Amino acid sequence: MTRPAVLAIALILTGCANLGAIQEFGRMSADGASYTRLTNDYVQSPEVRKAFTFWADTAQRDHLTRVAEERKKQSAELAIYHKSISAYMSALADLAGDETPSFDPELDAMVDAAAEARYLTEEKAEAVRALGKALTNALASAYQQRELKQVVENANGPLQKVIASMTVVMEGFAESLDTEHTAFVSYHRTLIGMAEEKSKDDTMREPVAAQMAYANLELGKPAYAARARAIPKYIETLQKIAAAHQSLYDNRNRISDKEVLSQLAKQTRQIRAAYVAVRAAE
Repeated sequence: MTRPAVLAIALILTGCANLGAIQEFGRMSADGASYTRLTNDYVQSPEVRKAFTFWADTAQRDHLTRVAEERKKQSAELAIYHKSISAYMSALADLAGDETPSFDPELDAMVDAAAEARYLTEEKAEAVRALGKALTNALASAYQQRELKQVVENANGPLQKVIASMTVVMEGFAESLDTEHTAFVSYHRTLIGMAEEKSKDDTMREPVAAQMAYANLELGKPAYAARARAIPKYIETLQKIAAAHQSLYDNRNRISDKEVLSQLAKQTRQIRAAYVAVRAAE
């Protein structure tokens, strides 16, 4: 058999390879990347903290107003990260299944708008755009699986940058949540102390108010504890997605080998376990 014939058969076999592990990795990662509850909480945190300040504390309230404006800018940045990572991972799953991938055309417009408004640096914007560009050649391919190596090769660098940027913001939320929790507890303890002050006849001034403040304090504690558990698990989810894709990139020249796919399947289970822990904390 001639060398060209051998190569042709090899290409067809590669196009028909069972890459279910990559499909599952893509789908699981897309689900994890599209989870926005924690980032929404992060954006809203300054307004929540403002609710736990007294009207007389104008300096603190003004500060939180400024922080809230900054968080609104970050909201646009985070929305792009969620959307771009999820869209890329979904497209990777489609390619592995020999399906024609799609990439949301609105994403480029979102990136351009965010960059123009300076909600996103040009470096970060370019990383997001590069994820979409990585799929351009694959869209025209008859055997999409053949394009996987090139797509993974082109997308890995930008994907690592996008996930790293998103991770930094989520690490900031962990610190922000601690501050919000401290404000929540301090506010309610102050209310309780004020309500429990004794009047001239040595009776409690506002026993009902004290009880309500105490009840609100106790009711709020589980929600803070749950988010405190969820944030590191979501960071772990993102980091495991990055690590699994890096592994796929490192082994891109033997992307259909059993050993590579087995390792990816193991990493996907780790991603799922971390993400399940995030959802369990809701």
